[in-house]
Amino acid sequence: MCCRVLYYTIIIDDTKYMTKAEFLTLYEKYQDGKCSTDEINLLFSYTDQINLEDGEWESDMPDKQAIYADLFQRLDHQTGFGSQDKKHQTIPFSNLVKRKRYLLLFRVAAVLFIVISAGMIWFNFRSGSARFSAKTDTSKFQEVMPGGNKATLTLANGTKIVLDRLQNGQIAQQAGSIVQKINDGQLVYASDSENDQHPSSTTEWNTVTVPKGGQYKVILSDGTSVYLNSASVLSYPTSFTGKKRAVKLTGEAYFEVAKNPNRPFMVMVSNRQNIEVLGTHFNVEAYDGEQQIKTTLLEGSVRIIYGKKETLLKPDQMALTDFSASTISVKSADTDEVMAWKNGMFIFSDENIVSIMKRLSRWYNIDVTFKGNVKGLSFGGNYSRDKTLSNLLKNIELTEKVHFVTEGRRVTVIAE
Repeated sequence: MCCRVLYYTIIIDDTKYMTKAEFLTLYEKYQDGKCSTDEINLLFSYTDQINLEDGEWESDMPDKQAIYADLFQRLDHQTGFGSQDKKHQTIPFSNLVKRKRYLLLFRVAAVLFIVISAGMIWFNFRSGSARFSAKTDTSKFQEVMPGGNKATLTLANGTKIVLDRLQNGQIAQQAGSIVQKINDGQLVYASDSENDQHPSSTTEWNTVTVPKGGQYKVILSDGTSVYLNSASVLSYPTSFTGKKRAVKLTGEAYFEVAKNPNRPFMVMVSNRQNIEVLGTHFNVEAYDGEQQIKTTLLEGSVRIIYGKKETLLKPDQMALTDFSASTISVKSADTDEVMAWKNGMFIFSDENIVSIMKRLSRWYNIDVTFKGNVKGLSFGGNYSRDKTLSNLLKNIELTEKVHFVTEGRRVTVIAE
């Protein structure tokens, strides 16, 4: 195992700096009794800062201040200096110099300890009544960052284009449309005026595939905006012809459908359910492996068609299409919770840990396993999707109902 290298910088009065080598040279000079008064004062006026080689204190390392507190508590306890540090205690100058010398030794010892231990630190602490346990063996642990704008575009001829690697600009010219990436995370189909005058006899379809840990926005040729969540696939024609505007969806997406009374908009969901609209805003959640499709209406009206069953939704209602029972039921929807993902949030409202981890697995691209009885474990709270995985898990652990062991992108959920 290769241990990551740490460097140690001495900071003096926030303006002057010594490297570790310079500091040790000066300290050796002090030990030999060769330092001037100014050099002694300089030596005693430093503060310390520890960083990784790339200049960042990575999140798979324990909290820096917590390491200091832990190390100095042990060192002070062993030498007896900790009990002498009273707020108003007067210390003779000779003792002060002696003590500073020991403190320098402590700090050098702390650096050596951290360098030797880097890459395989196990750190446990308590904050109030809440316990946080983190396995931080750096041979297995890496901080899991939140998802971002990632997607792959498959053109009608089968060409695959990784969108997050492209610069903004024109990507392709398809029948009836010019495909452009106009911003990070946004794909637009603009009308091709030349092809509009000579329409193609065939319909060409494109597909945007958003992986786990991704999200993307697509503006279709009719002006409809589709926001795609992680692990979702949207297929659509490069330009709409005929009496209906039809697209296909697997996963989760929020639609802002451009109004066109002459051309109803249809979403074919997971090859099981159809949604028909004229112009409206709605969210669809239909992931593979789930037994329900959740359709939530925010504005306008939609018709849900499942086999021979149909239902009409009103704003702030959710339709639940249940495959196991072959039913469609309607209930009031918490639209803030439904739309949290698009607004950069997780909102959990007394939600079971299994359901929560499914969401996290898609956004953070992780694999999840469970140990113990987690059926009755439910949690509530609002969390930013911009936070790292460990930050979110730490907050859940504060309930003391569950804790997590993270190894790379594998997370084990352990019921307390």
